[in-house]
Parts: sequence; structure tokens; C-alpha cells
Amino acid sequence: MRRGLGKAGTVRRREAGQALLEFTIMLAMMLSVFFTLSILLGVLDGYSWRILSLVGLKYP
Repeated sequence: MRRGLGKAGTVRRREAGQALLEFTIMLAMMLSVFFTLSILLGVLDGYSWRILSLVGLKYP
């Protein structure tokens, strides 16, 4: 019998639960990075428009 396999070649519950837990943690980390970068993009986009309007301001 190979390590990690139960009867008839099925994966043990504990190891299947560990894979699900690791998948869930990775999904949460990727979503947090995505939301953080999208917030940063929104902030920098607003700031860049402010800078462009100040640079493009024509004085008489």
C-alpha cells in the first residue's frame, strides 16, 4: 500500500481536507492581493488626473 492512500486507492480524509484548506488559503490570499491592487490603482488613477490637470493648467 502506498503512503497517503487508504483502502482501494482512495485518499484519506485528513489529506483531502489539508488540500482543501491549502486551496482555500491560497484563494483568500490571491483575492486579498487583487483587491489591494485594485484599490491602489483607483487611488493612483485619481491622483494622476489631479497632476495632469495641474500640469495642463494655462496661466494668462
